[in-house]
Amino acid sequence: MNKYIIIFLVCLAPQFAIAQIGGSRSFAFVQEPVGASTFAVGGQNISLRNLDNNQFWQNPASLDTGFNQFASYNYNPYFADIRNHSLSYNHSIEKIGNFGIGINYWSYGKMIETNEFGTEIGEFSSNDYVINVGYARRFENFSYGMNMKFAHSNIQSFNASALLFDLGGQFIHPNKDLVFGMVFSNMGFPLDNFSESSKFQTPFDLKLGLSFKPQHMPMRLSATFHKLYRYDIVYDNPNAVTGFDENGDPIFDDPNDFDKISRHVVLATELLLAKGFNIQLGYNFLKRAELQIEDRKGTVGFSFGAKLKIKTVQVAFARSIDHISGGTNKINLIVDLNMFTKNRI
Repeated sequence: MNKYIIIFLVCLAPQFAIAQIGGSRSFAFVQEPVGASTFAVGGQNISLRNLDNNQFWQNPASLDTGFNQFASYNYNPYFADIRNHSLSYNHSIEKIGNFGIGINYWSYGKMIETNEFGTEIGEFSSNDYVINVGYARRFENFSYGMNMKFAHSNIQSFNASALLFDLGGQFIHPNKDLVFGMVFSNMGFPLDNFSESSKFQTPFDLKLGLSFKPQHMPMRLSATFHKLYRYDIVYDNPNAVTGFDENGDPIFDDPNDFDKISRHVVLATELLLAKGFNIQLGYNFLKRAELQIEDRKGTVGFSFGAKLKIKTVQVAFARSIDHISGGTNKINLIVDLNMFTKNRI
């Protein structure tokens, strides 16, 4: 990769580090996990290399020759009849590097259109999609890569688009099953916006992560640290009143330092139960803190999934508990296309 491109992207990142948390950023859908296995490990992981061929969406450096000519399809029936579909394909070229290409599409269905008086005048549709092209190379124990993403959003007759970049790296320990990862994600700029008055704030993120498999133990442990460009990412809720002082003024909930730090953390484990079969578990502190109901916390923030490999086909299922009222599922089908090109006896 050209060193000047890397310098440009790193210098570009701080321009967007002031972006606010909690839905005020443009093209926030590009932060959603694509693969079912990533969905199962808490929705964030940049240090796994052997998860599946969708992993380059999280960290382009994870593109690996082990998934050469693998294609996958993910389906996520989301809340309120929202539908999410994605396709990914990986290809390796000797002495050049590893490539990944994919599209992630969100359909929000039909919605009622009204005029300024509230009178129904018809229906309109809305959708988002992002096209991603990734590239990675490995040098000894280091892998580095970049994603270039075209993101587009449509609401009725209004459209917006942007060009976004991910810059990632991984250190692969030469002797142990240990990987460190780092990603600058979603740096970029708008190509066009919904209107002249619309403001663009990239969904920039800075992430660190590690994955480790203890020797002789059938599991792999992971920790991912996200939104590291800002210490306090607690949502500023004006309604979070815990009481009133002697003057009758409201006292607002003030999370302690542990709460503020933990919201940056996603923990996960893979249980390697048999060759071709594993189970993933994840816990997202930020999701639990923001989406739980105080008197009925339940399992909000937890996620789980399983993956089964049968010869050249892999099937994965994942579920994320997003609210006490329920969660969402993601299904993934991965096919090794080498079966069509290998010589058969």
